[in-house]
Amino acid sequence: MNKHKTSLTNEISKREIKHNQLANELAKEGIVLLKNDNTLPFNNTSKLALYGAGAIFTVKGGTGSGEVRERHSVSIYEGLVNHGFEITS
Repeated sequence: MNKHKTSLTNEISKREIKHNQLANELAKEGIVLLKNDNTLPFNNTSKLALYGAGAIFTVKGGTGSGEVRERHSVSIYEGLVNHGFEITS
């Protein structure tokens, strides 16, 4: 049994408000701003290290209504290799 009551009204629940505040706090802590000191754009002779599963298993959408199904999508890794970059990791 679902312990959270669902509502068909437009009223925002206390739970939704709490989750929204938490999501905003986490987003603020997780955002990284980078200063570009003539690093970007990379040239094709660059060697790059990619970290994390998302480099190869790049997410194109989500689940449910955000789900994306296609025959093939280009991962970050594949796109960089296709453009002449050497991946060192």
